[in-house]
Amino acid sequence: PAPAAPAPAPAAPVPAAQSGPPPPPAERIHIGVSTDDKQDAALVALINSTLTHNPGADIAFHVLAPQQAHGRLSHLDELFPAATFTLATLAPSGAEAKIRSRLRALRGREACDG
Repeated sequence: PAPAAPAPAPAAPVPAAQSGPPPPPAERIHIGVSTDDKQDAALVALINSTLTHNPGADIAFHVLAPQQAHGRLSHLDELFPAATFTLATLAPSGAEAKIRSRLRALRGREACDG
């Protein structure tokens, strides 16, 4: 019979954690979210859940929504005073029309290929 293989060397010890205070949390948490003009309840639920699970956190929500939704969404800071909100629109320079046009062209190509 062949001699037994030598035992493997013991693994190097895991280095101890560095002592001292933990690093400070980020000063502000930025969350970007997009919505359409029909999903206010879902957006409110997302914001509420985020704030509920992060009490005391400094959270800024950046909401990308169609212009027609901005009037309704401008009240988010009143509903959730613990957070800050920035509203933006997708297409300040016609980008939305370009994207929609490209998607229509792609869908047309898929119909021809199908």
